[in-house]
Amino acid sequence: MAAANYGGPMYSFQTYSKAPLMLSMLGGIVGDEEVWRAMSGYAQTWRFKHPSPWDYMFFMSEALDRDLGWFWNYWLFTTEAVDGSIQSVVSSEHSTTVTVRQDGQMPSPVVLAVRFREDAPSVRSMPNAERVDADTLVVTYPVDVWFGGSRTFEAELPFDIGEIESITLDPRGAGSRIAMPPTTCGPGVTDPLGVQDTGVRASRSTPIGMSCTSPTWTVS
Repeated sequence: MAAANYGGPMYSFQTYSKAPLMLSMLGGIVGDEEVWRAMSGYAQTWRFKHPSPWDYMFFMSEALDRDLGWFWNYWLFTTEAVDGSIQSVVSSEHSTTVTVRQDGQMPSPVVLAVRFREDAPSVRSMPNAERVDADTLVVTYPVDVWFGGSRTFEAELPFDIGEIESITLDPRGAGSRIAMPPTTCGPGVTDPLGVQDTGVRASRSTPIGMSCTSPTWTVS
């Protein structure tokens, strides 16, 4: 943040690699287009001037109309990371409950990619869901679900467990890419959105209805 915080050999990572990751996660919270809009406004407002990190934080929070103090604190003043996983997937009366566990200290939105079996009935939508293809819904819950201090969050999906082929936490890696790869529950499906990372991509896979906290790691 200042000369006194010079990171030694990690300075390059903190300056040129961590910042894009931070903005990527911010986009997962408020939307990528909103981040682009706020960044454009920041560049216009502060061009030819000498803004401090605090000027940037205050401007972005105001432009995005969000209290982002917690976000800047975790990203700029700590080394905490997101460490989320799917703890369990259980069925009850034509609905499915996905328990997401957060073992990291940095909160992030809960994003679940629900992929349905090919022989399942017509896919129904949800108010907080986006259809990405004929067989996949991406369901998003705001970061606020962690602000109460709980380490687990139960996502209620109005679908019978027999209709679901797999469930993936953070499929695009907007929150978990720093700590771990996306977590997948299901019979061997590791990447329902077809998102490709560079290097070796691993995922946690286990049959639906079982715990995902001690999974078998597979490489795709």
